[in-house]
Amino acid sequence: MEVFWLCEQCDSTNNYETTKVCSVCGGKIDPKSEEKCIYEMAEQLFAKAVTSKELFAVCEHYLKVITYKDARQKHNDCQFKAEKALLNEKAYEEATQHLKSAEEYCSGKKWIYAIREYTAAEQAFQKAANYADARERAQSCNREAELCRCKDIYFEAKGILVAAENIADYKKASELFRKISSFSDAKENYDLCLKFVKDLTAKQDLEAATKQYQDAVKTEVHETRLQSLEQILRDYQAYSQTAEFSQLFANCTKQINETKKYVDYNCAVNMMHSAVTSTDFKKAAEIFSRLADFKDSKEKMKECNEKAEYAAKEATYKASLETYEQGKKINIFNWRKYV
Repeated sequence: MEVFWLCEQCDSTNNYETTKVCSVCGGKIDPKSEEKCIYEMAEQLFAKAVTSKELFAVCEHYLKVITYKDARQKHNDCQFKAEKALLNEKAYEEATQHLKSAEEYCSGKKWIYAIREYTAAEQAFQKAANYADARERAQSCNREAELCRCKDIYFEAKGILVAAENIADYKKASELFRKISSFSDAKENYDLCLKFVKDLTAKQDLEAATKQYQDAVKTEVHETRLQSLEQILRDYQAYSQTAEFSQLFANCTKQINETKKYVDYNCAVNMMHSAVTSTDFKKAAEIFSRLADFKDSKEKMKECNEKAEYAAKEATYKASLETYEQGKKINIFNWRKYV
């Protein structure tokens, strides 16, 4: 730092930092020149001061010449800046301590405590505003806290997955892995959990479906048995392409086809017994025709066709008779009634 004063006795130039006595004639610096030197020193120091310690030191210089020029205003500005710097320094120091604690907890895999300390450090660094690298360190603490959060969830999920014994365990693990799907191999573990859930659910559903099937085939009423078997196929449609269900589906389909024959046969027999017209008998005959060799379907079909033919002839005969009887009633006097 270079601040010079001019000796009033011999006009010699002297460096105020080096001496306050003229190096030529030994004359002392006059008060006004000293004020000017102190003010200039303060100005130079203020321009370079960063820390609160440096700024408070500058304040002391301005205070010595408080009435010189704008020294009072400069002192106040410097005081404000120093106090602000002190607050930032304290916040930065606090943040650094929290960061140190967070790193220690992180090393010990105490993720919850590490998250707490990283969060506290981030908040403290944010308080430090633009002081030093506070902004960058706050962002770094935020990333580290998120990383610890992911690790905490990951290891919890991994522990559940390793010890899982049932669907509920795998579902719980999958939900945790889902929360951190972009972390490490969480996505792969999530998919693995879903596969285990699907496989175990399929085994349970197969047991339930098999029990339903066994109960259905024991049902004596054909119509009820058919409904139960068809319901099984509907309920477990999602497993139609699953190998474990292939035999059950095949058995159900076979039983449904067999049961339908009984249902259709009984329906046709009922139609046959209640039939009156040729059309009614023909409908029953069509059903027996589709049943082919089932029970006495061929005989029943033949019987229905014969009865249909007889009913048709009888209907024709009745129609002809009615026409004949009506014709007998028509004469020259009443024919208009029948037109």
